[in-house]
Amino acid sequence: MRSVGLRTSWTLGVGFALVCVLALGPESRAAAESFRVQFAFGSPGSAPGELNVPYGIAVDRAGRIVVADALNHRVQVFNDQGKHLFAFGSSGSGRGQFAEPHGVAVDASGRIVVTDTLNSRVQVFDDKGKFLFTFGTPGSGPGQLAKPEGVAVDRRRRIVVVDQGNARVQLFDANGKFLLAFGSAGKEPGQFNAPTGVAVDAAGRIYVADSFNNRVQLFDPRGRPVTMFGTSGAGPGQLYAPYGVAVDAVGRIIVADANNSRIQIFDARGASFARFGGPGAGPGEFTAPFGVALDQAGRIIAADAFNHRIQVFGPTPAVAAPAPPPTAPAAPPAAPVAPVPAAAPVAAASATPASDAAPSPPPNAKGWNNTDVTVTLHATDNPNGSGVKEIQYSLAGAQAGGAVVSGSVASVMITAEGTTTLVYFARDNAGNQQAPRTLTIRIDKTPPGLACSPSPAANANGWNNTNVTVNFSATDALSGIDTPPAPVALATEGANQIVTRSVLDNAGNSASTTCRVSIDKTPPTLTFGAATPAPNVNGWNNTNVSIPFRASDALSGVATTEPGGSALVLATEGPVVTGTVSITDRAGNSVAFTSPAVKLDKTPPTLSFGAPSPAPNLAGWHNTDVSISFTAADNLSGVASTSPASPLILTDEAAAVIGTVVVTDAAGNSATFTTPAVKIDKTAPGTTVGPPPGRR
Repeated sequence: MRSVGLRTSWTLGVGFALVCVLALGPESRAAAESFRVQFAFGSPGSAPGELNVPYGIAVDRAGRIVVADALNHRVQVFNDQGKHLFAFGSSGSGRGQFAEPHGVAVDASGRIVVTDTLNSRVQVFDDKGKFLFTFGTPGSGPGQLAKPEGVAVDRRRRIVVVDQGNARVQLFDANGKFLLAFGSAGKEPGQFNAPTGVAVDAAGRIYVADSFNNRVQLFDPRGRPVTMFGTSGAGPGQLYAPYGVAVDAVGRIIVADANNSRIQIFDARGASFARFGGPGAGPGEFTAPFGVALDQAGRIIAADAFNHRIQVFGPTPAVAAPAPPPTAPAAPPAAPVAPVPAAAPVAAASATPASDAAPSPPPNAKGWNNTDVTVTLHATDNPNGSGVKEIQYSLAGAQAGGAVVSGSVASVMITAEGTTTLVYFARDNAGNQQAPRTLTIRIDKTPPGLACSPSPAANANGWNNTNVTVNFSATDALSGIDTPPAPVALATEGANQIVTRSVLDNAGNSASTTCRVSIDKTPPTLTFGAATPAPNVNGWNNTNVSIPFRASDALSGVATTEPGGSALVLATEGPVVTGTVSITDRAGNSVAFTSPAVKLDKTPPTLSFGAPSPAPNLAGWHNTDVSISFTAADNLSGVASTSPASPLILTDEAAAVIGTVVVTDAAGNSATFTTPAVKIDKTAPGTTVGPPPGRR
């Protein structure tokens, strides 16, 4: 048998009760002829149309056959003759990705509903496989899921989900909103032990394959128990790990009796009606039928899981069925139905020897080991038998091998990581041989991977200046992640804040990781020193002013200042001159600071002269002192003084007499101005008495 990586915790019996097509009542003898295989499709592999452990199966109104291709982590759609149409999905946990999809259903509008089993959620797609939405998160609260298995949709478009890990059934509306839940762990009416398949009839009643209790339970539309049928075994009407369930138009219940490798049909009251199939890989034979569905023509379509194919039978005969039981709480069964241990199924009495397998250490609750496993095989013969001669076993999958061991006890050591299928049987001294049985061992000794990633990421200096969420990404290639760590939100400022989280995979291996996060949300600070040079007594400067500053940041530290250096130089003239210093810390916080104001006047004052007074004569001369008025001005700090004061008096005699005026503004800027030249002659000409020149 091909090894597969199933996460289910029960083993699959391969050889119990070779069952041919049998009719169990007078009205169904003719029906037996109808349960012939019409055709099969699918083969082992991952190419389009190939299958790797098909689980759930559904048929839409167009007759298309929708298959949950579990270990290919996808859903495939075929036409009513088994021709491959398309596939969707891939391995992963993102939108439209799967981790072993087990259940599939199609609602009245053609939407495809899939239980994404190991991602503990349900995903909904349109009729072309386009992702629409998902619902359910890992957990045990209302609306949360743990390994959801079968799924069905009733006429009210309610989505019915078998929540196997929580031993219950949950109902959601068409949009995935939680409505109600029913069931708990146990073997009493309304309780479950590893429920798997589910179907809903026209009246909205819910049929659940209660696998480890080896029975099918019927509930009213609100989840109240009505009745149950099936007991442990391989005889007519008995079940060994029923998985899939479907209901036909007249109320008959079709059950995929997985570990008996057959399909059984019960009438509406739960009485055995017919059964067909048997262990093997030939037409009409099965190796663990998991899913079962009916099409509009009444054909039975079965997912033959470990033969990696779909088989089509029928159609079912149109025989009138007795009225279904009333919708009322069920009375307790006549005899308690005991759950069947996974490693030791209950078989029908026979003259062949029997054997069981005891793994040590046993798997954890999720069906995994994280150490080597020793499986002890123990065989017994019936009291009057010839005694056990030998045990034969073979290993396939992660670990291969096999042996024939004399006696009634054999020990098998399994060390390989992955899924190993152990097939074993006993043989007595008379040559009777037990039908082969299987045990699946899953070993994962490798710790999971765990990485953390702060969001937003730190800057190039390793700092954040906002709140940070630390996300965790957990991966595990074998058993899968149990529960990934939840994100951690950080709002407190500080350097190298440590966030450490651990994760377990489903085998119990652990890993941890640490992230360091530095957060600084506070801008830096700045202080200005005294201006240089200091202003004069009038509060003015007449040169550039340098103002020193000191920037600081208490947490991440100062990264840059603009301008650079440690002083701000003010060069612009004006009565209120300021400058700006921008500071950025290493976390990226920036702030601008304005310097104290200074008065800056670097421009000397100006002066304008008036006309000389009195005006010169016609010859351009003055014969008295000359007065020249003037006006001094300064556009910024203002005129502080003139020397001399206006007007300027010119008293010297000469042909070009000038004067100067010195003007000083309030900032200390001075300028000297020279008057226009004037001619001054204040001395009268002289006369003498005597002969004219040249005469004596």
